[in-house]
Amino acid sequence: MSAPQSWERDHPGLDTSSMAVVGPLKAAQAAHDLLVEPLFATAPVGPAELDVLLKLRLGPQPTIAVALARAIGRSGAAISKTLAKLDQRGYVTRTPNPADRRAALVELTEVGAQVVDSLFPRQLALEAAALSTLTAEQRAEITAALTTLSDALRAAAANPPTRPGPCAGQRSDRRHGAGSDEAEADRRQDDPSC
Repeated sequence: MSAPQSWERDHPGLDTSSMAVVGPLKAAQAAHDLLVEPLFATAPVGPAELDVLLKLRLGPQPTIAVALARAIGRSGAAISKTLAKLDQRGYVTRTPNPADRRAALVELTEVGAQVVDSLFPRQLALEAAALSTLTAEQRAEITAALTTLSDALRAAAANPPTRPGPCAGQRSDRRHGAGSDEAEADRRQDDPSC
């Protein structure tokens, strides 16, 4: 019995259709992680850190964390943590932004650029070898499908659907400033799924 069938059996009426799309996506990501794991085992940075350095290497500089987060598709908090680690190791610099004191200007250092130039070509070589059995037509189909999927997920993340039930009312209360923090906590305790 497949995973969707198991869920449908235990939860009648549950829409499991997304599992047919998200399941292979997660499996591909896990396989990619295993592929590059040996490379990053001895690298000075991890995959998420390389993504940030690479974006800085190829994009306009200086930039701000919010722009990096948007470009990479990660949360502002995650990018801030990554930048703090990279700054401590001398791979990026963060300087005060004269236009906005809340947002530091981020730039790649020469050492950071050397890390990218050394590591990224080796990652590309691993990926190229792994995908060498795919035809040009297969690559085009995969690229088109992943682009469509990525666009759909980004659109959904930008406009999340409102959940029916008691939680929806709580969100509405918060938006309109009604209710105290204590009352909100009481409602959450009554319904821990909120």
